[in-house]
Amino acid sequence: LNTLRIKGIVNTSEGPKLVQGVGPRIDLSPPPSQFPQEMLGRLVAIRRK
Repeated sequence: LNTLRIKGIVNTSEGPKLVQGVGPRIDLSPPPSQFPQEMLGRLVAIRRK
């Protein structure tokens, strides 16, 4: 993906992780202590046209 920004919560082998990315950099960190379960597995990407 040629994204400007990406954000969401994914399930990894270490449990849920918050995904945040700007340009080519993507970081994984612990998610908020409480988040809606329907957010798990969803990523929002803002792409350049």
